[in-house]
Parts: sequence; structure tokens; C-alpha cells
Amino acid sequence: MNRIHVLFAASLFVAAAAFAGTTVQRARAFDPPTSEQFGLSGDYATRWNALREQTIALRETARSSTQQRLDMLHQLLSSNAPDLDSFSRDAQQQADNLLIQARALKAQKLALYDSLPAAQQAQVRAMLLNRVERLQHLRAALAELADASM
Repeated sequence: MNRIHVLFAASLFVAAAAFAGTTVQRARAFDPPTSEQFGLSGDYATRWNALREQTIALRETARSSTQQRLDMLHQLLSSNAPDLDSFSRDAQQQADNLLIQARALKAQKLALYDSLPAAQQAQVRAMLLNRVERLQHLRAALAELADASM
């Protein structure tokens, strides 16, 4: 099994685990930070919390949509005359709609960041830097796992 296949299998496992946990309420490592974690208060905290909830809701919508699409694809591929072109067009339209929503949320988050005082911007950057470093460690661990399986 080559490295790409292992990474793909690992990402599918992570995605499946994420789908399996959607009904369980728990703190998720990949949820956006809370306003408290960012050190925000007042109107900034209120605005961030609203954007955070919208982000989580959009991610849940994307997960649900993906699961539905996978179920539909399974049924489609099991049929004798699958209309893969139609499925592909619908899936692309759905992905495009999710991207539009994600980009709008990103723009709102950047506008909020731009409105923060310099000290709070520094706090936000420090928190995000910490998260990026954690993701780099995860990526390195997955790459090491893929290398070890070859």
C-alpha cells in the first residue's frame, strides 16, 4: 500500500469517526476556539460566539450532507444504469454552496479580527498559532504512520 493510500485511509477513518460522534455532545478538538479562549469580552465575545455557532452549524450541515451523498452514491453505484453525471453535477453544486457559506463566514471573522484592539489581536494570533502547531504535529504523526506502514 503506498503512502497516498494510507493517508487517504487515515483521513477516511478520521472522517468516519467525526460522523460517528455527531450525536454526542462533547468538546471537539477541531471546534473553533471559544470567546473565552480568545480572551474576548463584551460585544466582541458576542459577535465571535455567533460566528462560532454558525461555523459549527455549517460543519454539521456539511457532514450530514456528505453522509447523505455517500449513501446516495452507494445506491447509485449499486444500480444497473447509474447517472454519474447528474450525481456529479449535484454534488458539485452542493459543494459550491457550502464553499460560498464558508467564505462568507471567513469574511465576517476577518472583519471581527480587524476590529479588535491590537492587544486582543495578539491574543487571537497566539491561540491560532498554538492550533496550527497542534495540526502540524498531527500531520507529522500521520505521515510517520504512513511511512511505517510501507
